[in-house]
Amino acid sequence: AEAEVGESASTVLLDLKWGTRDFTEHCRSEYGADVADKMWRDIDALVVKTLLAAQPAVLDIAARNVQPSMRDTSFELYGFDILLRDDMSPVLMEVNIMPSLGTTCSVLDQHVKANMIADLLTLAGVHAPGKKHRRRPPTMANAFLDRLSNEELAVLCQGEEEALRQGSFRRVFPTATAWDEYKNCFDTSCQHNSLLAEWEQIKRAGGPLAAFAGDAVFAAAGAAASPSASDAAAAAEPSAAEGDCEEAADEEQEDQN
Repeated sequence: AEAEVGESASTVLLDLKWGTRDFTEHCRSEYGADVADKMWRDIDALVVKTLLAAQPAVLDIAARNVQPSMRDTSFELYGFDILLRDDMSPVLMEVNIMPSLGTTCSVLDQHVKANMIADLLTLAGVHAPGKKHRRRPPTMANAFLDRLSNEELAVLCQGEEEALRQGSFRRVFPTATAWDEYKNCFDTSCQHNSLLAEWEQIKRAGGPLAAFAGDAVFAAAGAAASPSASDAAAAAEPSAAEGDCEEAADEEQEDQN
């Protein structure tokens, strides 16, 4: 693109890049909704397969470098460079373990990356040191939840809390459908992935339990989701909600002293 007289460099660069929303709308208008939707499903599958291939190395690095107390709030950001063929099928070019977060001379970069970083830190759920523990209710009047252990309830609680904090992110694995497709790729049993997938299937199926699902998990863990926002997230997404979900893995009550 060539700049008009008096046009800034940031405006020129803005014209050379598209945000995800604008690009998706273009694909829908140019190729149709079915092609655009399939394109994103194929990209999701490409991301999942790539991370499954790299999982042993990633887990090894995490085990050696992440303290147990920080496990639930540790994260790593990858940058996927993907080329689209003429038929809109994706081809993986490379994965960057340190993607560029610079925003020099690009208004679009400033908007996209600043909001992404805010959503990323909010999704990670960094919290103050120390844990609060509350007793699990004797019954939750729900057959699915009542059969779960405290650890399993804590996993569901964390998943529901992350869903409240996800901002512009979305989970691509495990989902209601992806687990069945990729479960045979794991060498060992992944009970938490299976549990999260089963929970998503219940919610996706609809009915009374689906409407009850999120609140039931928070109640089961002894905490309610409460809206709040980090300073960074508030600047980018004022309505971002952060659940105050307590872990249910410990049977002892919080020490009030």
